[in-house]
Amino acid sequence: MRGAMVAMLFGALAWGQVQAQQSSANSNQPITLANAALEARPSASIPAEAPVISITGMCNGSKGAMSSSSDCNSVVTRSEFESLVQFIQPNWSTAQRRQFASSYAEALVLATQAQKMGLDSGPRFETLMKMQKRFVLQYLLAQALEEKAAQIPDADLEAYYQENKAGFEQIELQRLYVPVAQQILTSVLNSAELEKRRQNSTLVMKKTADELHGRAVKGEDLAVLQADAYQAAGYSSTGDLPKAEIEKRRPRDMPAAQKSLMDLPPGTISQVFEESNGHFIYKVTSKRTLPMEEVRAEIVQKLHAERLQQYERDAHEGRSATLNETYFRAAEGTGNLNDEP
Repeated sequence: MRGAMVAMLFGALAWGQVQAQQSSANSNQPITLANAALEARPSASIPAEAPVISITGMCNGSKGAMSSSSDCNSVVTRSEFESLVQFIQPNWSTAQRRQFASSYAEALVLATQAQKMGLDSGPRFETLMKMQKRFVLQYLLAQALEEKAAQIPDADLEAYYQENKAGFEQIELQRLYVPVAQQILTSVLNSAELEKRRQNSTLVMKKTADELHGRAVKGEDLAVLQADAYQAAGYSSTGDLPKAEIEKRRPRDMPAAQKSLMDLPPGTISQVFEESNGHFIYKVTSKRTLPMEEVRAEIVQKLHAERLQQYERDAHEGRSATLNETYFRAAEGTGNLNDEP
């Protein structure tokens, strides 16, 4: 919805950019962008009154309206451009600023022609401006709610951290992977023999997983057991296969069936977890609760999203829109809203 809002708000600029790409080579009003101001973010070295957009053959009228003339130029200064960007999207990248500057310049040129043709008055113009005002207000409300949602007191961040401390626990695990079945040379077997061999190899690897689990509980190195698992499965090359490496996990990173790992103390070997692609055995090597400093950005992001959703719900409170589905279904059938029934 917000993307559509912005598209409506700046649709004319986007259209101007497309037209510029198609016909700028034939334009009678050359447009230049000050590279020094747009190749990098504007800096103090560029004066506020330095032009960042220059349009030849166009000048301001006595009341601010643009007009065309071969002997005058129009410029948009750094100060004017940055004020405009500040109201639209201050966090735009350099590339986005350049794209907008190009679109805005082209819109100024085309708006001048529209004024010359008298398109800036009349019922159609007034109706479209009235509609555009609604979208502008919607866009401004979205920005205001976004800014409000971003203002999260430190006390709220700390309270969330304390109330959800279990979610910030992190364990380090060493994983042992046992393939679900052995490698089988299929070219020498018919379909019945192949199916029987697959079933048997699955049982063999299940037994292998249990045996390796017992050895892990007795203290054997999981890296050694990993090599034995691949040997039992008949792999001649294991370069692309999982290694018994250390990985970090939090409750949010685990499927429900593995969340019991969070309850194991360091040094403990887990049960054998059976999954569709194999058997997994874990050794918990360490466990800690992440400090507030490490998860602050994560908490800010979550609370920001929750607050924004709440503010958006509040904005709709008591108000709803209903469409006449009979009308719109009929229009879909005819392909024209103006068709008579």
